[in-house]
Amino acid sequence: MVTIRGVAAPVFKKYGVTIVGISISGRSVRVTDERLAVLGPMVRERRPEEL
Repeated sequence: MVTIRGVAAPVFKKYGVTIVGISISGRSVRVTDERLAVLGPMVRERRPEEL
């Protein structure tokens, strides 16, 4: 069986309305707990604060 793991972060429009999300996903054999700990902050840091 193949399992998938990933992280995501919302991108907001003015007044806190979510308009889109950015995510990274992959096979669980490659996206380990240790890798998620790196990818999560990376996704949050690279998303625009507001559109």
